[in-house]
This record gives sequence, structure tokens and C-alpha cells, in this order.
Amino acid sequence: MVSFAIEGSTVKVTVLGWHKIAALRSTVCFNRENVRSVDYATGRIDRPFWRMPGTSIPGLVTAGTYIEDGRREFWDVTRGQDAVVVDLENEEYTRLVVEASNPEVLGLDPLPMDRT
Repeated sequence: MVSFAIEGSTVKVTVLGWHKIAALRSTVCFNRENVRSVDYATGRIDRPFWRMPGTSIPGLVTAGTYIEDGRREFWDVTRGQDAVVVDLENEEYTRLVVEASNPEVLGLDPLPMDRT
């Protein structure tokens, strides 16, 4: 789980709790102007193949940096929970796929509790 904070033109993503250990990272920062899109994950999203560094326990946690074919992504998701996907350009990462405690900071409406 992460939380988002906007500090001027920078978005700071803070990794919370034990997720810091799994992701091997405590923060990710990027410029707001470099955000291409922000949305909730709809359906399955395949992560890049190579973990560099990070943690992957199938069905439990995917956290850390993943790379493949020019993509470099930061992931922090557990048990297939609802994820926020942030596509970036001209940044260290090309995409963030994270569970967020406060997605409204990026302009997303909170997910309804019952989405059957």
C-alpha cells in the first residue's frame, strides 16, 4: 500500500508499512507534468518479466521494480487488490501499479465498497 502526496509540481509516493521491505524502496517521486494517465486497473495487468529488485509471491504480493523491453515499472499490489495505474513519460519509471490509501489525491474517485 502507498499514499500519494503532492508537493508543488512533484508527486511523492510513499510506500507504507511492511511493503517497504517487499518493494525494497520507501518512496518514488515524479513530476506531475509527466503523467500521461491515471486510472484504476480494469482486469488483469501483466507485469514485466524481470524483477530488479523486488518481491514476487504469486497470489500474495508483487512489489518492487520490474523491467522488460524498455519498460521500467514500480509495483506494490497484494492478492489482486484494486490498483491505481499511473502511466508516466520522461521519468525513472514508465508506469506505477500500486494499491493506494488515497487515490483521490490524483483525481480519482474512491472505489465503492461493494462493486458486484
